[in-house]
Amino acid sequence: MLENIWKLFLENPFGQTIWIIAFLISIYNFLFCKDKKFIIVTAIASLVWWIHFFAIGALVASYINFFDIFKNLASLKWERQKSWMWKFIFAYSIIWLYTFLNIDFLTLTIWELNYFSLLPTFSAIFSTYLVFMVRWVKMKLWFLLVVLAWLIYNLAFGSIGWVMTDLSLLVAWLIWTYKDTKKAASELG
Repeated sequence: MLENIWKLFLENPFGQTIWIIAFLISIYNFLFCKDKKFIIVTAIASLVWWIHFFAIGALVASYINFFDIFKNLASLKWERQKSWMWKFIFAYSIIWLYTFLNIDFLTLTIWELNYFSLLPTFSAIFSTYLVFMVRWVKMKLWFLLVVLAWLIYNLAFGSIGWVMTDLSLLVAWLIWTYKDTKKAASELG
């Protein structure tokens, strides 16, 4: 397994190094950030993930993370404004349609149906609802579904690095949940 990881790293050292940076930002975010800082650091992580996914040629994930940068920042300014939420959901739906159908726009032909593009698209749409309409503790709790959708997507494509990130985020999420629950219980008496 380590040999395969090393081989992937040597094939694209820039893309894999960016993955490590995105991984560390994401773990830091889930463990130590809350409220507005969580959304800001999520936008920063999306920027780094966008560069990573683009560098390794994972276009579905790249497109989604590109829009995630703006979605997260917009949600801070236009919290609970459904019109902005729907604009981003529309953008993700277009990305999904493009990646699901694998459209060649030069010849307007469909290559093949990509059912796995549903998972990151679901993740993007659901996280859009979360950052615009749900806040703080509830948002972070529901982000588990976002991480699970990405985990399944990445397992299907055999991405060792992404799976390691998703599993680490699940562990970080569990630690955060434990800490937050313990803190809430101690505050109640």
